[in-house]
Amino acid sequence: MKKLLFVLLLISLLFITSCVGQVNRLPQDGSLFPDPIIVTPPFNLWMNTNFLGQVWNFQSIDGTCFTYMNINQVPPSNYYPTGSIDLHISKSSALCYWSPGDAGAVIDFVLSPYDGWLGSFNSKGWVAYFPGGSPFWCPYNPCSQQVQPSSSAVPMPYMAVPAPTLAAGSTVIYDTSYAVWFYNGGNFDAFDIGPPANPFVPWKTIFSIDFTYSTTGWARVEAFEGTCGHEIWYYSSRGIERIEFPNDGSASCIPNPPGTTIVRTN
Repeated sequence: MKKLLFVLLLISLLFITSCVGQVNRLPQDGSLFPDPIIVTPPFNLWMNTNFLGQVWNFQSIDGTCFTYMNINQVPPSNYYPTGSIDLHISKSSALCYWSPGDAGAVIDFVLSPYDGWLGSFNSKGWVAYFPGGSPFWCPYNPCSQQVQPSSSAVPMPYMAVPAPTLAAGSTVIYDTSYAVWFYNGGNFDAFDIGPPANPFVPWKTIFSIDFTYSTTGWARVEAFEGTCGHEIWYYSSRGIERIEFPNDGSASCIPNPPGTTIVRTN
């Protein structure tokens, strides 16, 4: 019996000794689950919370339009994640960016951190205001719009800012689709999401580093939405530098006025 106790004691000591120095220890609070591993996204020079409080001024390439972006913090929300940034976009006349043709149109376009590509941002929705009345694509005013992937099998839609790991000479493409919901209201919370207003809208984002306007390279974000939507955004370490609205020549699409291509002036 004494030999058996001695053997059991020896085995216990060997087991305890073998566990010393292991990394995956139980948490100090006495729970049975290891502490979660927290991964900090890399700092994104192209879009980050250091821009909060700034106002970015833009002028159209024909000199007739002015667009203003106030970089704001998103209020506490049960829909948008922590670290989301509100681009509050207004303009000087109807034909300017954003929503050319709608006089006085204002949008709170929300960019949210996307964990699927650490350091990147996508848009899960926005709130738009139309003094002249609701636009043809939304029955409400103010119009809150929220987007989600059209299914669990497709990549994230509305990708808007690349991760800082994007390298010159490389191209990252998100070819996907989204479902969209419209709500009547001007707040940033999630609504009781029922059936979407449109369950399938094609979306494609192409990320690259472009040297057309800068010798050091700007992040180039080209986005295609539905049949006619096509925009190109350029980012530097100052944030957004240029937004283009190409005319793709489709007979079913309304040509974009020159005032929709805007360039940063400050």
